Amino acid sequence: AMAVAATVIMIISNIPYKVSRFIRSKFKFGLFLSFKPANLVKFPQMDYLWKMNAENMNLEIRPASAQEAKEVAWIVLEALDIEEPASEEMIRLCSEAGTLYSWQNTLLAYIDGKVAGGIIGYDGASYAGMREATWPRFWQAEDPKTLEAVPQECLAGEFYLDSMAVLPQFRGLGLGKHLLRAATDVAIAKGYNYA
Repeated sequence: AMAVAATVIMIISNIPYKVSRFIRSKFKFGLFLSFKPANLVKFPQMDYLWKMNAENMNLEIRPASAQEAKEVAWIVLEALDIEEPASEEMIRLCSEAGTLYSWQNTLLAYIDGKVAGGIIGYDGASYAGMREATWPRFWQAEDPKTLEAVPQECLAGEFYLDSMAVLPQFRGLGLGKHLLRAATDVAIAKGYNYA
């Protein structure tokens, strides 16, 4: 098993007041994980599966499929604290390649065969192009100048963890921790030093 040390640093951004509460909630906090070879902490690849099975639950975390775009859309809206159902446009965004919220960037967690939550992450180098393909469609009600004022969230060379959510009936089981571990496993496997 690869040994890594994970350092979590909360970063608070200075976002203009004019930005809606949804955009501010999206950018208010960033999660920064640094991976460095060390003998401090070991993260076995399948550890999260074993823990959930030990609680008589069958957990599977796997990449989403294009047919699961509606579930991916729910993850984004829930992470942004938007309490409205996903629009057809939002589901379409999640079903396309090259968008921030594409199914191709998503890991879904299943408990006993039912979607329980998910996490979206991608290469920071792809962010600017995907943001250009996503934001004008997703934030249609926002002033374009306000959106342009929002700083870039991530940089090339890092694996960006964008959105994560767990369905209410599956909260309190530690599923968020398992989703983060699975996403960081993906980042490590792809050779990233930061997530």
